[in-house]
Amino acid sequence: MSKAKHLRLLTIDDEVSIRNSIAVYFEDCGFLIDEAADGIQGLEIVKLRRPDIVVTDLRMPRMGGHEFIEALRQIDDNLPVVVVSGTGVIGDAIEALRLGAWDYITKPIQDLAELELIVDRCLERANLIRENRDYHENLEQLVAQRSTELRKLFKAVEQSANSVIITDVNGIIEYVNPKSTATTGYSMDEMVGQKPSILKSGNHPETFYKELWRTVTAGKEC
Repeated sequence: MSKAKHLRLLTIDDEVSIRNSIAVYFEDCGFLIDEAADGIQGLEIVKLRRPDIVVTDLRMPRMGGHEFIEALRQIDDNLPVVVVSGTGVIGDAIEALRLGAWDYITKPIQDLAELELIVDRCLERANLIRENRDYHENLEQLVAQRSTELRKLFKAVEQSANSVIITDVNGIIEYVNPKSTATTGYSMDEMVGQKPSILKSGNHPETFYKELWRTVTAGKEC
């Protein structure tokens, strides 16, 4: 794993030796480290410093890992938690996963490089989730912005002093503004669904209407 500059890891364990070994290893990997002796202290650190990932034991005094995970989900449901579970109590790890933990490793941890791989995988997943959320939030903002712009444009067209007639690519009228109905004498219902030829006055040669149609099909204004 590349050096994790500026990423913060919180390790929670009531056994000082285990907590310190995890802290020293990941500090060498480039992480900023916070340590807690139980879930209550861990939650205080989460609220104060917002780590990027948490590595927690399950069986601790005052507040164990299960209770910590439940409480954490109320604070941040996208903060990855890796559980360190004692060998022989895998059921505890499964329960932790059900509550919202992202992964687990059994202890004693024989090789902290294995925990490093798990941490790396969880951080990548958290980043993808965050990017996906940001994308959807930006998309919603863009849709809202475009909707506002369209409402303004529609209002401007409705109130325009010029006639506005919109057709599809086949030349079928889809919309006319109030000025068009006032100028032509046709109602909107009478014009929508018809071709612009309905407006032929007989005062223009056929070439005029052919040029008009070429302009419309080219997507230009006329």
